[in-house]
Amino acid sequence: MKRINSKYLALFFAILSILLFGTKMGLVFGLCGILFGLSTLFRYRSSSYKKTAKAGCILSLLALVLNASLLFFVGSEQKPVSLIHESLISLADKSVSSKDAEVIQKVDRLISGFLSKNSSESDTSSSPVPQGDSPADMEVHFLDVGQGLSILIESDGHYMLYDGGDRNASSFVVSYLEDAGVKKLDYVIASHYDADHLNGIVGALNAYPTDTVFAPDYETDTKVFESFLNVTNKKGIPVVHPQVGSSYSLGNAGFTVLGPIGTDYEDKNDYSIVIMLQNGNDRFLITGDSEYTSEAQLCASGADLSCTVYVAGHHGSGTSSSWDLMEQAVPEYAVISCGKDNKYGHPHEETMEKLEVMEIETFRTDLQGTILCSSSGNGLHWSVSPCNDYTPGTERLKIYR
Repeated sequence: MKRINSKYLALFFAILSILLFGTKMGLVFGLCGILFGLSTLFRYRSSSYKKTAKAGCILSLLALVLNASLLFFVGSEQKPVSLIHESLISLADKSVSSKDAEVIQKVDRLISGFLSKNSSESDTSSSPVPQGDSPADMEVHFLDVGQGLSILIESDGHYMLYDGGDRNASSFVVSYLEDAGVKKLDYVIASHYDADHLNGIVGALNAYPTDTVFAPDYETDTKVFESFLNVTNKKGIPVVHPQVGSSYSLGNAGFTVLGPIGTDYEDKNDYSIVIMLQNGNDRFLITGDSEYTSEAQLCASGADLSCTVYVAGHHGSGTSSSWDLMEQAVPEYAVISCGKDNKYGHPHEETMEKLEVMEIETFRTDLQGTILCSSSGNGLHWSVSPCNDYTPGTERLKIYR
């Protein structure tokens, strides 16, 4: 069996301490990491050994403190994933050895992934959406970002941004958040990594402190995806791949992650993060750019898809909003976010026919601009009346050309 290099022992025990997070053994391993780190500092003269041992000591101390906090101060609102991530990024930046920095970064990815997964399983596994004692007003802003999607949600002074539109809308999104009084974002959700959803998120992350970013578990080779990784790493924001069924609070409202259910899709749109946003009895189903494949899995999952408001998938594309999904959701209202006279012909005829046949009150950003929906928990108020214009984008292109 290959022995662990002694200079990495402190890091090794620190990792064990974090993997056993919230247990007494976690405390023991944290203490061991500190002791081995101090021992290495005094025994070896090599600067490489000392730097790595120091990193192990600091991480072990951090793990020890966090374990103690979780065990003895249950009411604490500290976010261990974020704290550990920031500490490791700082250590990697200060490391004189590129090899040490690489090791620390690998440890960061391992720990952040493990903690994110387990925190969602242990803290948010219940199916009901978490909410306060009495539903307060929640505002849902459907931003007019042209051919793209961006939704700002506010409840009791807490904010979440779901997608951010394309590059040409990025400055608008940042300005809109400023006008709305946003000082910090509790959550940012990148539904998937298409430019018309991700560019504005990069701008928002650069402009506002953010607690947590949720994003799907796949990668692309695009420049905007690279920019997304750069800004989250630079600012030490944990990127979490949320587990299906996990629920999160947002002020007096909350949301549950419903998809994606699969892990290997041919169409990247199917990786879109699907959520059910809820305030009291008011429910919003947001599916990103999910297509029929992901929707079929969603419908077969047994999740309660009934909603008050449905944000039409993929800008009203004919390859989204399947009959199965619509019959399970049975929304009172639909919101379609797409660009005026866009080249894709969104929203498509297939989707508009379903909305019209089901007599669903429909809003469209291409015709009505930014739309604000206020939820009392038992009813909605809209900034504009439904346009109920079921004309598909292809027909509008014919009319105006």
